[in-house]
Amino acid sequence: MSFRGFPHAMLILLVVDPAVSFWAVGVGMPSAAPQASPADSVGTLRGAMAALRSASGPARTPLALVLRRLDESALRSPGDDWIAGHRVGLRVGQQNWAGAMAAARDCRASEWWCAALRGLVLHATGEFAQAEAAFDRALDRMPHDVRCEWMEALQLLLNGSLSREFARADCQERVALERRIWWMADPLHLTPENDRKTAHLARVVAMRLHHQWLDLRNETCADTHHESVIRGGWQPYWGEIYTPSGEAMIVGYNFIPASEAGVRPEESIPSDWNLTSLAGGELYDPPYGPIYTNLNPQAAFFRRGDSVAVAAGIEFTGHPLAIRGGLEVGLILARDESDTPTIVRSQGLGNRFVFRAVVADQRHLVSIEALTDGRGVGRTRFGHGLPERAPGDVALSDLLLFDWRDGLEQELDAVAPHMLGTSRIRPGRQVGMFWEMYGLEQDDAIELSLTTAPRRGLLANLAAAIGIAGRESVRTTWQDATEGDELDIVGRTLRIDLSRLSPGDYTLELTVRTGNGETAVASREIQIVG
Repeated sequence: MSFRGFPHAMLILLVVDPAVSFWAVGVGMPSAAPQASPADSVGTLRGAMAALRSASGPARTPLALVLRRLDESALRSPGDDWIAGHRVGLRVGQQNWAGAMAAARDCRASEWWCAALRGLVLHATGEFAQAEAAFDRALDRMPHDVRCEWMEALQLLLNGSLSREFARADCQERVALERRIWWMADPLHLTPENDRKTAHLARVVAMRLHHQWLDLRNETCADTHHESVIRGGWQPYWGEIYTPSGEAMIVGYNFIPASEAGVRPEESIPSDWNLTSLAGGELYDPPYGPIYTNLNPQAAFFRRGDSVAVAAGIEFTGHPLAIRGGLEVGLILARDESDTPTIVRSQGLGNRFVFRAVVADQRHLVSIEALTDGRGVGRTRFGHGLPERAPGDVALSDLLLFDWRDGLEQELDAVAPHMLGTSRIRPGRQVGMFWEMYGLEQDDAIELSLTTAPRRGLLANLAAAIGIAGRESVRTTWQDATEGDELDIVGRTLRIDLSRLSPGDYTLELTVRTGNGETAVASREIQIVG
């Protein structure tokens, strides 16, 4: 694939991830320069290019003088995109943030390009919310052909089914897909900004400038280098100006799901959001510390007419994020990228958090996230929803596990405050299970059975088939009736004995059978830890 369509760009040292080092040279802004006539604009641009070219080679011009010449050229030709870009880019390369932002705000070139340059500076300085707003303005204002070229850069980040869907789409369809991609790739839905998106767009701006710099030298950028920068950021190995001196490995996380979750995130499971997947085609290392995904929360849905009541809990006991407390934790639910998310926040010094929400009775992407004051962040994501139910059919809610308390009412409001914040359970813990039944009739006789079965891989299943597996399923059956219940929602609690289970992964499966033979099944996976 050729990237000549990226109107070449500059600044080999233009690192667009904040963690990467830059050079430092103090440069002032010119106070005045004579305005050039339109006829002189070509000569002004040629002079600016000559000044930038002179910054390399045996008799290189000091960067301070190069920048002064560019600033003077901008006064003569304020509408020139090339001059405006390198006035900002060189200052970003020097980590002269105040000067870079002043030059970006002073930009009088194409409106979209000035907005993109502001986005570049704001991302580099960690002002991600403002950077996203600036980049959104640039995307909205840029010419159609440029917008389509930038989509080619986004294609480089994708894998699997999502990549194939994107490749088949035309430019306009890609604009719609882009919104879903950045919604999924957003590192934290609990915060308003999307720094993965701004990192990508900053890299695209940097490469535009880099290609322009190479054009000055009659050089070209290898496609492999262009792709590596767009995917992984600028490698922090630049020594003297524009001269590579060595190479370092790019590190970071994969934020765009590479599996089928990229096409149907509402059907995803937690492992689909593995941030260190080797299948990922992109890397980004955020500045707010390590991201922990080894969270194991509990979430359960309960029908409420055309809505569902959501109960979610998470525990951080012994987790690195909770060493000093001070966590801010949130539950975020959204049906898709167009849906206004439901966000429930909790903040405190404890290590256990419980959330309640009511959302539409559809499948949602569930994200549970934790923020700290410098120790990193945590998150887990998965799709969830209750099975579709025909009117009048018997149905079950999710199974909710809680710390058993004698005398609790068999209602969600009574049980939810005591729900477990994890599905990892230690033997000896007094565990209760709560569920709701729907579609029952008055005085209906019900048979219920609870099966606790080990979850096995392929080899373990083969061993079980020939009778050498060590862990067996346990099944308990009992009778119930709906006498005296409000039939819209029938809640039940059960104390379950897990003390005899050896450590390992298990599935709890509850089956309800009514007198007329209707059945409903619900299950939950748990882990017994020793």
